[in-house]
Amino acid sequence: AKAYYEAAVDSFNKTSTPMVDRLLYGDINKRRIHWVKARIVDVMWERQPEERFYLDGNGVKRQAPDVACASSRAGQMLSHEWL
Repeated sequence: AKAYYEAAVDSFNKTSTPMVDRLLYGDINKRRIHWVKARIVDVMWERQPEERFYLDGNGVKRQAPDVACASSRAGQMLSHEWL
């Protein structure tokens, strides 16, 4: 996992944030690099990554939906005719 995260940091370092995105959202790649480096620290300390949050496409930290609630809602929405 560490090699994967280090490759991701290298990839983000090689690219730049487009000017429009930089004006609207700030430096997205900087936030992505910070996020991935935090995952590298987790790997080095043998900790599980924090699953309650994720980084969206604009580099904004968001709270992840509860998996148990999401799956139970999807199951309730299925038609009995499909089963």
